[in-house]
Amino acid sequence: MTTPRRRDRESAPDTPNPVITSIAAGVAPLPFLLVYSSIFIAHGFFWPVEPPDITSTRHGEAVAGLLAVLIALVIVLTLWWFLSAARRWPFVLAQAAVLATTIAFIANPRTGSPTVPIALVVTSAVALGFALHPASAAYVGSRTPFGLLTRRPRPAPGDAAPLDVHLGEERVGAPTA
Repeated sequence: MTTPRRRDRESAPDTPNPVITSIAAGVAPLPFLLVYSSIFIAHGFFWPVEPPDITSTRHGEAVAGLLAVLIALVIVLTLWWFLSAARRWPFVLAQAAVLATTIAFIANPRTGSPTVPIALVVTSAVALGFALHPASAAYVGSRTPFGLLTRRPRPAPGDAAPLDVHLGEERVGAPTA
């Protein structure tokens, strides 16, 4: 039995380029999160270092590592939702959080070299920009943000309605015989 949602996915159009670009850029934080989480978990549970890298305690390092794993899993989930055309806003919020965090790392000189945060600022800004593109909004079936990004032309008087508008299985605007 085919459910309505499954039928929509089977007949769904190809993924638009802005969505592909946004997903490709949104993947960038994952390798860094996974590497840092493994380092912090190792320093917190197995090989303690003096002084601790990012916290003042050994257990703080472990908690930071586990938190990094959790954040990586959340980013993977938001990528999946956006790529499967289910939800876009969790992806946008996750990328905005990455952007804000990396800007904070750049602003604080005690966090180390700004090279990785600068790369992540660029990738998260690209991911956000393309996630807010009208084609991305149309891909997930939502309206564009605030209705400002697209304007649909009004048909001239006497013009027929477009034939490509669908509601379920019924065609809307198709000429009747």
